[in-house]
Amino acid sequence: MCVMYPSQLIPIEQAVDCLLERVEGVPKRELLPLERVVGRVCGEEIQAPMNQPPFHRSPLDGYALRSQDSLTASQENPVVLQVLETVFAGQVPGRKVGKGEAIQVMTGTMLPEGADCVVKQEDVLREGEWIKLPKTLTHHQNFCLKGEDLKQGELLLSPGETLGFADIGMLASQGITEVFVYQCPRIGILPTGDELCLPGIPLKPGKIYDSNGPLLHARLLELGMEPMLAQKSPDTIGKIAEEIQALWETCELVLTTGGVSVGQKDLLPQVAAYLGAEVLFHGVRAKPGAPTMAIWKNGKTAICLSGNPFAATVMLELLARPVLNRLSGKVCPKWHKAQGILRTSFDKPSKLRRFLRGRIEGGEIFLPSEGHGSGLLRNLRSCNCLVDIPEGTPYLKEGDLLETILF
Repeated sequence: MCVMYPSQLIPIEQAVDCLLERVEGVPKRELLPLERVVGRVCGEEIQAPMNQPPFHRSPLDGYALRSQDSLTASQENPVVLQVLETVFAGQVPGRKVGKGEAIQVMTGTMLPEGADCVVKQEDVLREGEWIKLPKTLTHHQNFCLKGEDLKQGELLLSPGETLGFADIGMLASQGITEVFVYQCPRIGILPTGDELCLPGIPLKPGKIYDSNGPLLHARLLELGMEPMLAQKSPDTIGKIAEEIQALWETCELVLTTGGVSVGQKDLLPQVAAYLGAEVLFHGVRAKPGAPTMAIWKNGKTAICLSGNPFAATVMLELLARPVLNRLSGKVCPKWHKAQGILRTSFDKPSKLRRFLRGRIEGGEIFLPSEGHGSGLLRNLRSCNCLVDIPEGTPYLKEGDLLETILF
């Protein structure tokens, strides 16, 4: 159903559902070496091929022995044990520990058969082939069990999980050298507006440098996408339509900025008609970014964001990010939320649902003291969330419980 701005506005959740309905299929996979998959989305189920550790091992330098031999040990009457051999990490013990015996081991060494604990090297007195043990030990004290970290056949990763550094270490410990991951979605970016000038070109009167293109490009990189920033071109209906069509040919999703409101040069609604695209919605019930529009044609979607940088950022996080997650193959909620107690007030009424930049730490929410305009970016640097203010809220006071959407 086509919803046109500004006559009707649809809730954010409805807009997201509308977009997700148009995301088709499962992303393609590629097989990559382990050193290249950090930050990528796992595309296969991975089970542990072996136990980790693969054998009982010592967590420290010391002596492996039978705990029952230490039961009578004390400072006044230490137990005397014979040292059979010394085993280093990477070696296999050649002897079995029996009654009254011990084997010297190093950190990471395979523990010998018969031993069920390890005493620290500094806790005993060594005299030739003998040690004096002045303390009791318990069963499996200082003893790393075979498979205590990972058990053979255990599920390690499922499709849709993002691979972090700990995952890489875990897979490496299993001898795994390559992983199937989903291909990174290619996302086209098309800033519009005749007032825009590319960074690096001398600024003429009345012009501004394009910040939306670099901002969206950088955020998409952070989210694990493959962004493609189109070159600035003259703003005409035909030229914008041509650029969107060209990006659709090579990208899974297109993001535009500017031209979605009701001014004479807000051309995106006319561009949609020129393309013969279906308008999924035009206008969302939230600020900033209320004029946001989405169009669809032949299996491809374009989300047309506001030209104001913060408004574009808000709708990227609220509308585009769930779509990006789906295109990436990620299994995750639409948004990552957290509740907190507001520690700064906000005295403006929110007739529509409003999203403010903020920072949440330890369950407390802090708002910038100033600079909440849609065109302002500087204080966004210190923020890590969007603060969700319900529609009809007259003002915010310190102590209010609020929900946030994390960046």
